[in-house]
Amino acid sequence: MPWCDECDCFLPTDAVSAAGACPRCGASLPAPAAGGDVGAPWHFKLLVVAVVAYLGWRAVQLAVWLVGRF
Repeated sequence: MPWCDECDCFLPTDAVSAAGACPRCGASLPAPAAGGDVGAPWHFKLLVVAVVAYLGWRAVQLAVWLVGRF
C-alpha cells in the first residue's frame, strides 16, 4: 500500500496516478518493492494462537459446566 510522506497517509493502490504521484498533493511516491505481498508478522500469529487457545479452554469450561448441570 503506497504511503505519501507529504500527506502522512496511506493511499489505495488504484488512487495513485500512472506516473506514481499522490492524488492529493502531487508528490512522487517511491516505487513498490519487488517481492509481492509480505506475510503476517510473528506477533499477529502469536495473537491468533493465544485467542484460539483461550477460546478452546472456554469451550472446555462450558462443556464441563453443562455436564455438571444435567
